[in-house]
Amino acid sequence: MSSPSSSRLASLPSTSIPGRTTVCLRNKGPPKVQIKLRIPYPSDGIDAGVELVGILARVEKEQPSGSSEAGSTSTATVPSISAASSSFEPRASTGNTQPARPIALILHGLFAHKDQLYHRALVDALDIDSFRFDFRGNDESSGEWRLGDMAANYRDLNMIVEYLRKNYNYWIEIIIAHSRGAGIAWEYFAKECGERTHPARRVPFLASMSARWYPPGILDLPRYANIGAEGRDWSAKVAGKSVTKHVTAADVMQAAKHAVQDYANSFPTTSEVLIVHGTRDDIVPTSAAAGFVNAVAKRGVRLRLHLIDGADHNYRGHFAEAVDAVCDWLCERRGAKSSPNTLTLESSWQSSVENNAAASKGRL
Repeated sequence: MSSPSSSRLASLPSTSIPGRTTVCLRNKGPPKVQIKLRIPYPSDGIDAGVELVGILARVEKEQPSGSSEAGSTSTATVPSISAASSSFEPRASTGNTQPARPIALILHGLFAHKDQLYHRALVDALDIDSFRFDFRGNDESSGEWRLGDMAANYRDLNMIVEYLRKNYNYWIEIIIAHSRGAGIAWEYFAKECGERTHPARRVPFLASMSARWYPPGILDLPRYANIGAEGRDWSAKVAGKSVTKHVTAADVMQAAKHAVQDYANSFPTTSEVLIVHGTRDDIVPTSAAAGFVNAVAKRGVRLRLHLIDGADHNYRGHFAEAVDAVCDWLCERRGAKSSPNTLTLESSWQSSVENNAAASKGRL
């Protein structure tokens, strides 16, 4: 695989961005240095010509995770990266004897980008390195964007995982994924992190944010109604730019067939999952969370459901709670991997979640 090109980013705190609302976080990770990586697919495969662009945020100094004043309480240490600490150059493929360095992968949703919504604040709050990237055809990544091509996005995730493992000696500690990205993450865990997978390649934690349990539910969204055989253009502002994508009826039907329920029903018992959803999500109903809860609970998977009162699909106005929910859960579960299987329900919404569980028997 080709080496990536890279460029350093300005040292701008992710929670204090000009023109954006400041996110007041309870968790505050250690300082990080960020670099943009451009990672091309091999030139001899079906994805030749596609280049994925992402941002690697690396803990600036070797220190106990969560040791900052306002940070989390994790005691995990961050080993040195094998490349020179000032360069971010990929390590040599052989001769590395250092322990693998933990990293979080952050996946965006549909028609979005690597810095969407709460992602910068999440990077700031995490006590480990992170990598967030644009799926193909989104923002800075090249390649064809297609609504229904979940398989291409799955290959994107696989390529990123293997690249970080091979070239930077990372092991993936957690995948934090939003909406469509969460659907891809559920597929990855089912296919790549099972009991037959070597322990060094398993990902122990998934944070699933606003995930859709019933993919045919997209057919009920106004944007896809009466789309017609020729399709229609869908315009939106992405990363501050006006973007137009063409969506066909075939694309919509293909996306509606994504087998996320099968993937949830095959979720590995060696991993744990946090399911986060807003109670005012008008894109994916809150009851969808119950579908995932029921599926993984039957398998004996350790899980937590966190409902955010008043939050919409994108957690607008609730970024801090979404980020803190992820960081608190990750830090707690790192030290509790040997505890009995449990289901924990957490919510800023004080009402019962029984209605959500009952609704899982229908369309979620």
